[in-house]
Amino acid sequence: MDQKRKSPTLRRRRLSRTLRALREGSGKTLHEAAAEAGTTASKLSRMENTGVQRPSPGDVARLADVYGVGTDTRELLMELVRDSGTRGWWDGRPGPRDHALLPDLEAEAAALRVHAPHRVPDLFQTPRYAEAVLEARPGGTGPEAAGLMEAHGLRRQLLNEIRPPRVTAVVDEAVLHRRVGGPEVMREQLEHLGHLAVRHNVTVRVLPLGAPGHPAQEGPFTLLEFPEADDDAVVHVGTVSASLYLEEERDVAAHRAVFTVLEAAALSGEESAARVAEAVDHWTPARAG
Repeated sequence: MDQKRKSPTLRRRRLSRTLRALREGSGKTLHEAAAEAGTTASKLSRMENTGVQRPSPGDVARLADVYGVGTDTRELLMELVRDSGTRGWWDGRPGPRDHALLPDLEAEAAALRVHAPHRVPDLFQTPRYAEAVLEARPGGTGPEAAGLMEAHGLRRQLLNEIRPPRVTAVVDEAVLHRRVGGPEVMREQLEHLGHLAVRHNVTVRVLPLGAPGHPAQEGPFTLLEFPEADDDAVVHVGTVSASLYLEEERDVAAHRAVFTVLEAAALSGEESAARVAEAVDHWTPARAG
């Protein structure tokens, strides 16, 4: 029987980050918060360390009292601790909508493998391209949309960190020719994509239109891998209104195998750069029409 230790579930990771953020927001040290909650600083540290120790409902309730959280935050904490042993879930189901989860996972990841069949990957998007994508969605305007745009901009800064993750993206060639926001926006976006592709931590591979059928035609996904050997990989699959996070080993292995097939079918790095450059030329005002 396989005795490999399972990494913390996504709920437990989220719970740990939330507990740490609440303590820091309260201005309390580990020792102060632990003493007030009737526990030890070492135990509290383990609770905050991406789920090394799974807290009990009583632990969380006492910490919620110490931090003086509101009703909504308390309910979120208690739901997370109740579900913290379960792996994988829809964040669009009834309950807390964990919008910050994917950016949090991206920030922790050592490597991301992205399959982008419909549009430029989120982390590679220019502000104008991202805005055009958002505006095309139902409810893509208004105050909530402005907040999403701000969050999207912060998320893209991940590639500018001192130690950014390694990002490998397989982009369908149709993405280079699918009009989003008009010719000027497309040209700017594809020029940006070309500039990103020369970074040491970014690889962009184009899946040509003439490539044979492949096992990932159903939709986009991101495979996130983490620096700690015991911290299992996660697959994010997005839909219009929700996100599915897959943590089971068989699901991760299946998506990893699919990505290997996609890379084999994609153009080389040099050929991909040439194809992107051709698309930039296509979207010049004189030719885009």
